Amino acid sequence: MLGGRRHAQLILMALLAALAGAACQLRDSPHDVFTDISPEGDDVSPTDDSPVPQAVFGVWHLQWHDGAMATPEDVSPVPATAPSAVALADGSLAVVTTSQETAETADQITQTFYLMRKLPGGLWRDRDPLTLVSFTFPATSENAYASALIGDADANPHVFFSYAGTPAHLVVVDNEVSGEHMASHGALPWNFSAAFSPAGVLHAAVQFADGVVLHEILQGGAWEIVDSLPESSCPALAFDMRHGADAPARLAVLQLVEGVAANLAYYTDADGAWQGGRLHVDDDVRYNESPHLAVDGAGLSHILAPSSSGLQHLWEDDSVAGGWRTETVWPGDAQVGYPSADLAIVADTLYAVFRSPIGEGYFATRGDSGWTTGLIDGVSRGFLYAHLTVDPTQNLHAFFEGSMFPP
Repeated sequence: MLGGRRHAQLILMALLAALAGAACQLRDSPHDVFTDISPEGDDVSPTDDSPVPQAVFGVWHLQWHDGAMATPEDVSPVPATAPSAVALADGSLAVVTTSQETAETADQITQTFYLMRKLPGGLWRDRDPLTLVSFTFPATSENAYASALIGDADANPHVFFSYAGTPAHLVVVDNEVSGEHMASHGALPWNFSAAFSPAGVLHAAVQFADGVVLHEILQGGAWEIVDSLPESSCPALAFDMRHGADAPARLAVLQLVEGVAANLAYYTDADGAWQGGRLHVDDDVRYNESPHLAVDGAGLSHILAPSSSGLQHLWEDDSVAGGWRTETVWPGDAQVGYPSADLAIVADTLYAVFRSPIGEGYFATRGDSGWTTGLIDGVSRGFLYAHLTVDPTQNLHAFFEGSMFPP
């Protein structure tokens, strides 16, 4: 253990010493508050004599309530990046960001992870950011920005991240931080996905720089490797939370071909071993980072993934050969939704956010006639690290890093 439960300053010291991610439905679609635009739609660019406002860079939170979008909020008062976000069981919202700065000596980099939390009815700036951990590593090496953030049944945030080249997990209880190192095999951890099983067991999928994805579970305060997948990247882990405590873990990953992401694969956990493989929906399509996985109320898996045919939605359907269907959310190439997109399900309606090839932010919702897309008003450029999360009252929240024009 990295010091047990204690105040953030104590966990920081311990980490440095040890080693030096009812159901009230949306009454109207959130899409109603967006500029309606489709790939063949009209140009909505301002005229030449339009005023040119100055966009503000930050980590942004967009919230919808009863179909109306609240004023966008800049989440972080500290200059940090790479947000991951989650709506917690008590109705609060949590965001983790990180920063990397040159240390006192130029040959060292200092990386810090911060936690921001917004209580129901409050503001992001009501509470100071909590420093989760800060550490240094050689400037000649690297450490991942990406993290994963989920919440447990008691509304405690769980953070997964790379700690100076090794995977680590922290949990925050009443601003006290505890954690432990996770299982590793020597390569740099690059991407994280985590979820609680219906029985309350904490699972994580960790991708390493050498193309190995480890499936780990937390047992008795220590992380154990359950299974691994070679030549894989960008894991997305999920559970069916509505159909029994024994529901298996589900995993979507990209399969690497000669070290490059190319194929989309899907697995389910069968007694500790992944069963599944490449999805042969259209073998001419190649996929890009990163797939996003969600499970609907009927227990069917849905995947959102950038591809050589644009942003694709795939879903389980036992009535067709191969058991999966696919459709295009937005046509184009593998840059649509790369490197930033996410998928969420509210009352069995699918919602997505994604980045355009020129850095604009788009929102999409799936109705009976397919996907409808909208340009998110106010977003300038750099729609990165996008996350969708649904709070206990079934309202939708989006988070991203980028620039927005003032409301």
